[in-house]
Amino acid sequence: MEEDISKLYEALLKLNKKVSELDQRNTEIQAAISSMSPPAIGEEKPVIDQETTMLDAYNISGYKSLSLPDGGFVRLKSRSLCVNGRHVVDSTDKMLFCSKCDAIICTDHRYDLDETVCAGCLEKRISDFDSMSLYVLFALENGISIRKLRKRLNIPWKEIEAALDKLQKSNCIFRDLLFRYRINIYGESAVDTAKLIMDFSFLEPPAKD
Repeated sequence: MEEDISKLYEALLKLNKKVSELDQRNTEIQAAISSMSPPAIGEEKPVIDQETTMLDAYNISGYKSLSLPDGGFVRLKSRSLCVNGRHVVDSTDKMLFCSKCDAIICTDHRYDLDETVCAGCLEKRISDFDSMSLYVLFALENGISIRKLRKRLNIPWKEIEAALDKLQKSNCIFRDLLFRYRINIYGESAVDTAKLIMDFSFLEPPAKD
């Protein structure tokens, strides 16, 4: 009998503890809901009005307001960004849009191509080529010997060989009857794209006075 009473007492203690935990949890939930609810009539609550400026490469300049839980709001001011020149474009007359991704390009930083394309999309076009392969293509297109290219870059010959092997497999270069490397139309297209977004001037022979 005493054992049964002891068990019942322990059960009641556990039940009371569980009820207390649930009650505490309900109190916390109500407090959280109250903090997000609109202020009651007569209560004064500060209204925060902020303005933040952000650069946007895909939208013309404008404003957008975002409401805050405490009743205030943040106003976002967007300014159009030229992705090629990395600068703000305020005049819509100078805005162009990439034909591939719709990014904003200004008229001053448009590439001399038949289509309007941004630097990011041009990088994707040549993403299969590493920098060494592009250096080799530039050298072949501009009559710079492979020997001079290696000397200018100061690299092991095996790196040049690896690039030449890749370019042959991708059908960008070939070897003529004298076993000299020659660039073809595919290689020319790749290096011409690369020249728009990369600097190859350090490979060119110094200008003579």
